[in-house]
Amino acid sequence: MALMKFREPNQVKWLGWRPAHRGTQILQQGIATNATTIVYTVPPGQTFYLTAFHFSCSTAIVGNGRAEIFNGVAVQQVLGFLRVITAAGWVPVCQNSYRFPLELPAGWVIRAISAIAAFTVTLGIHGWVE
Repeated sequence: MALMKFREPNQVKWLGWRPAHRGTQILQQGIATNATTIVYTVPPGQTFYLTAFHFSCSTAIVGNGRAEIFNGVAVQQVLGFLRVITAAGWVPVCQNSYRFPLELPAGWVIRAISAIAAFTVTLGIHGWVE
């Protein structure tokens, strides 16, 4: 996506909330079925500001799925966890938006995990990188 163009170019005039960011918007989606899928990796030398995510699953079996932020060594935050306890074909959803974005340093990843075959999870994220 493109750089944001509607911000006030003169930073001296910025009052209160910053009118917009100075980076590039990111809108990504990843799907995982019995796998771990990396949805987004923060590029070297930049910071990703996560503003929202949407996490859902599609299944007719009992299973688990999760969306998480991973720094290569340990999980830093679990964004969403879905547990289907009945085989009724439910489609549970977990979503959130952040008033103040989560800041993720370079090299960190956002990933979707499905632990069982025929259990598909979808993770969509929005934010910007600068």
